[in-house]
Amino acid sequence: MSNTSSNVTKAEALAQVQALIAGTNKHFPNGQFTLGNTAYTTATLVQVLQSLVEAMTACVLADAFLRHRGQTGGGAFQPGDAPARR
Repeated sequence: MSNTSSNVTKAEALAQVQALIAGTNKHFPNGQFTLGNTAYTTATLVQVLQSLVEAMTACVLADAFLRHRGQTGGGAFQPGDAPARR
C-alpha cells in the first residue's frame, strides 16, 4: 500500500492512518518503538495515532459541511451559525 503521489485526499490519508493503527495492533500487539529519541509502546503509539484520526475526521466533516453549504446556496456563514456570547 504505497502511494508515491502527493495527491492523496484527506479521506484517503485518514483511511491510511486507520489502517496503520489496525496493522500496528495486529502485527505488534506488545511492540516497542523508538521514534526520534522518544520510546513508544504499541498502546501509546496507537493513542497518538487515534488523536490524529479524530482531528482528521473533524477536518473531513467540516470540509463536507462547507461544501454542502456552498452547493445549497447557504454561503460560508450565516448569522445563526456561531453560538451567542453571554
